[in-house]
Amino acid sequence: MKGIKLTTPMGVAKYCWLNKPDTKWETPGDFKVNLVLDKEEAEPFIEKIEEVLSDLIEEQKLSGKKKVKEAPLPYADETDDEGNPTGNVEFKFKTKSTIKPKIPMFDSKGTPMFDVNVWAGSKIKISSLL
Repeated sequence: MKGIKLTTPMGVAKYCWLNKPDTKWETPGDFKVNLVLDKEEAEPFIEKIEEVLSDLIEEQKLSGKKKVKEAPLPYADETDDEGNPTGNVEFKFKTKSTIKPKIPMFDSKGTPMFDVNVWAGSKIKISSLL
């Protein structure tokens, strides 16, 4: 199975590094963003992620290849500053800036947007290859 393209529902950007890479921990850095979705809206997206991951694990077993270490899931229930659940789900997205020198951005009609700044609190959808 080759990469599967998934697009999230509309959510709210959090810890947003889409305009320039975060270079705090390494150079050249990572583009990343957390996306907060209402739990009900997130369920179909979570189901799709789990389905794709399950298919990849099954394909790996059938191929007889060496077992690949499984990474943590890219989502968790969001909590507030006191550690209480908010009723939302937070998804983490990240890519190396060496892989993508700039994150392509599009408006709601699919028209490319240039020199646009996306900040925490922006309402966005994310298209990602899994």
